[in-house]
Amino acid sequence: MNIIRANKSHLNTAWKLMQQLFLPNIDCYWCHKDNVQREILTQRVFLLKDKGVYKGLIELVYVGEHLQIWALVVDSKYRKCGLGEVLVDFAKKEMVRGNFKGISLLTMLQYRVTKFYERMGFIKTGRGQYDNRAYNEYYFKKEKYENNIN
Repeated sequence: MNIIRANKSHLNTAWKLMQQLFLPNIDCYWCHKDNVQREILTQRVFLLKDKGVYKGLIELVYVGEHLQIWALVVDSKYRKCGLGEVLVDFAKKEMVRGNFKGISLLTMLQYRVTKFYERMGFIKTGRGQYDNRAYNEYYFKKEKYENNIN
């Protein structure tokens, strides 16, 4: 199992994975293939490959002293197998490598991932509204990760 930086040859793979992230009948940024291509070209998208199959995706954005997870998706055929944890752990390692203070993310309320992120050590820091959709804010502190690996 390895995680690689996506390039333009991965467009169809990344786009198919992203289609699984959003609910039907919701128009969103990631629902458009040209936007997925734009994000791949920024070199912020990483794919998880296992046994020759791309099974997951994470997009990491560097914002000041913090790392943000803009997207995280595991192919529906491979969920509940620990692959989401592998992707979050990759983000934590990138946080340390880039000397960021922590990781933040937003998750729309209709996605039932609250327990997953809390299990991964994220703390809910707020709730808001974006584009007429409610979301939760989460944050992970670097010190928490460093204390667990030392």
